Amino acid sequence: MHYLWGYSRPAAGSILAAAHLGTIYPAYADRTQRGWIESLRRQAVNPMLSFAFLARGLNEETMTSPVFSSTSTSEGGDTPYKHGSIFLNFLSWASQTDREDFYADPNYQAISRFLSGEGVVQILTLDPL
Repeated sequence: MHYLWGYSRPAAGSILAAAHLGTIYPAYADRTQRGWIESLRRQAVNPMLSFAFLARGLNEETMTSPVFSSTSTSEGGDTPYKHGSIFLNFLSWASQTDREDFYADPNYQAISRFLSGEGVVQILTLDPL
């Protein structure tokens, strides 16, 4: 995975977190990356998040599949991202209210609808230790 975007508000301790895992169709991966980053930037303007990052990588099965092997060239004619991408968006909040406000925000609602058309996104709520 490669780091794409991050945000930290040191004054706010993180007590709640979630991981959003997106498996995005190959044709939509670059567009999804741009849209996801833009949405996170808009939401970071409001102090709801305490920490967040977005990373992009590949499904390991894609890297070893015969389709990937037969279409990749040493001249760089094909990139691994043309076979789909996995995005990891880690989010944390200082309070339950901040988390609820984040998910209710129109920017989150818009990116959520957008992402559901680009692939499959799963949200994993992480419990505090």
